[in-house]
Amino acid sequence: MASRGGRRSPGYLVAGEPRNFPSPSAIGSGPAFVIEGDEYSTSWEDKGPKFLHYAPRTFVLTSVEFDHADLYADLEAVKEAFRAGVALVPPGGRIVACGDDPNVRDVLSPARAPVILYGLGDAADLDLRADGIEEGPDGTRFLVHPKGRAPFPVLSPLAGRHNVANALAALAAGESFGLRAERLATGLPSFLGVKRRLEVRATAAGVTVVDDFAHHPTAVATTLAGARKRWPGRRIWGVFEPRSLTAGRADFLEPYFAALCEADAVALATPYHAARLSRPGAPGALDVPTLVARLAGEGREAFSAPDPSALAEALLPRLAEGDVVIVMSSGAFGGLCGKLVQGLATREVVTA
Repeated sequence: MASRGGRRSPGYLVAGEPRNFPSPSAIGSGPAFVIEGDEYSTSWEDKGPKFLHYAPRTFVLTSVEFDHADLYADLEAVKEAFRAGVALVPPGGRIVACGDDPNVRDVLSPARAPVILYGLGDAADLDLRADGIEEGPDGTRFLVHPKGRAPFPVLSPLAGRHNVANALAALAAGESFGLRAERLATGLPSFLGVKRRLEVRATAAGVTVVDDFAHHPTAVATTLAGARKRWPGRRIWGVFEPRSLTAGRADFLEPYFAALCEADAVALATPYHAARLSRPGAPGALDVPTLVARLAGEGREAFSAPDPSALAEALLPRLAEGDVVIVMSSGAFGGLCGKLVQGLATREVVTA
């Protein structure tokens, strides 16, 4: 993940660095240059999305949803940014787009370049789709169907259906360069993913502590669902910090309630920008006590704490052998992962 305008907020942690590559970037000698360019601002001075500066010939569009509320007023404003990106791609280029997402389909109308659609659904116009998805402790197996060709099996060590979709996006992008998906897929078993995406930090006293960058409700839900398949039969704790200005908004209560119901137990921090979100004219901060009460009403153990140290202090006695703790934040979360690992390392194994 690129830093924003060369600055990082306090406690910012880099996510997205590959786990089994020598570095997060490299300059090669081939004709293609691959770069992430999301809809967040280019710099402190330029609030437009990064991808408008990259003149892409291949534009990979995985999802479109309301995020970055400090920059975009609503979902329609986000869509307008992506429509501008789609319009940049020249007729000789390619647009690789997730056909499962209606918002993605909605921004494709300005396209001048051919569109390659991929997805996990059964829409007739998908150029590359996957089915037969089997998730387990060793990863995810699935069957890829390229349009007009025989299907072939794939194994990825990564958890979650979202990673199946991401794999399809990569295969479709490779095909736009003349590389067959069947050949490209042989490299997927060796790709271990990136840091802060279900990254196991340690197992101590029988408890596994996992770090994840999830912060949007969709990402929280898919992360927890993937964790349940990766660690079947174990109690999944969702430990979440509403870190960004979007994550901490009051109107995200219902989406977060639905997402956190994917966990067996939940620990919540106070929204990082609660004071800023509570100013006159602001949308209001996420009502954490109400969210805790709603989750408890669904039969889940749930609690909150005012800061990461208090959260660790309250969480540690509740953890038992076999638990998996998914720590989710788009920031450092006050070093919570380290606090939990240190606390667990100095105690005896506690059985449930």
